[in-house]
Amino acid sequence: MKKSFLFIAILLMTFFSFSQQKNQYRPISEMNGDEKEMYEILQKSVMALLNNKPTAKLFPVFKIYEDKKGYVFSSLIYDEPNYETHDEGSSSATYVVSLHFTKRIEVTENEVTEASGSGYGTGSPYSNRERKTPIEYYLAVEYSKSSFSFQDRTLISLKKEKPYFDNKFTRVKFTKSNGGNFINPLIYKIDKSDYVSYVDNEIAIYKKDSLFGIINNKNKVVMPFKYKSIRMYKMGILVQEDKTYYFIDKKGKKISTNYDKVEVNFNQYFDSVLDFFKVKIGEKYTLVNNNFEEKLPLIYDKITFFTYKNIPDRLLLERNGKKSFLTLQNGKKPI
Repeated sequence: MKKSFLFIAILLMTFFSFSQQKNQYRPISEMNGDEKEMYEILQKSVMALLNNKPTAKLFPVFKIYEDKKGYVFSSLIYDEPNYETHDEGSSSATYVVSLHFTKRIEVTENEVTEASGSGYGTGSPYSNRERKTPIEYYLAVEYSKSSFSFQDRTLISLKKEKPYFDNKFTRVKFTKSNGGNFINPLIYKIDKSDYVSYVDNEIAIYKKDSLFGIINNKNKVVMPFKYKSIRMYKMGILVQEDKTYYFIDKKGKKISTNYDKVEVNFNQYFDSVLDFFKVKIGEKYTLVNNNFEEKLPLIYDKITFFTYKNIPDRLLLERNGKKSFLTLQNGKKPI
């Protein structure tokens, strides 16, 4: 009985250890030759996808694991956050980027292409011998925006004189997906028990001792840990100090006036298409654009939005018991 229990315990520990290893990122200093080449290809794929945008930098970490189809090689980047929703502010600007290598099932003699560069495995080595020209080996990385898309495009096409990875793979696909608030320990020194609500390559917003604050990538405090809430939005960072709200930039500089209430999320259907949001100052409401300019007089007791086909269509303005409608221009701006 004890032997059976010991065997099960060892089996569970082995499985748990394998699971941790599969999901754990390692420093690039531990890479072997093939992994270094995969990392470089992943870096080139990221730059090709994002047009060499300087804000998107590959982390100096990686993980690789094998499944039934092939190998998956992954790292992470800090990119611009996705502002598809304003409900709680953008939750993260960290993305997982991966190369999916499909295994070659059968090795054939025709393992190279000619000079087209459209892929490899379709050329003939004999034609190259007859012409006495060097054989060129190509590796094409494919990408599709959606996992449901059937229209892949070639993200990059690379060539060299030797086969890539000894021709182990027939296909390489690149993917990019939201990775949550992953902290790069080489940039930020944050306790694992602290709740991180947002992080990119410049700042990290997190909760410490039940209050929120911000540190920058030099681990200096940008905003002290004294705020009830801090949320990242397209127009800036909204902080709540006691009952007062205002916006700051990533350096902690105040960029708006004080508000008694801020409603960025109007409803779940059209929060991402508006170029303005509702604020309350004193007992009155107005609309403010992304540059914090008032687009309506500060005279309204209530402002309500109406939609048509999930797009904001009109505003209902209420003042001193009287109601009036204001039509929105293209569902985005007050006329």
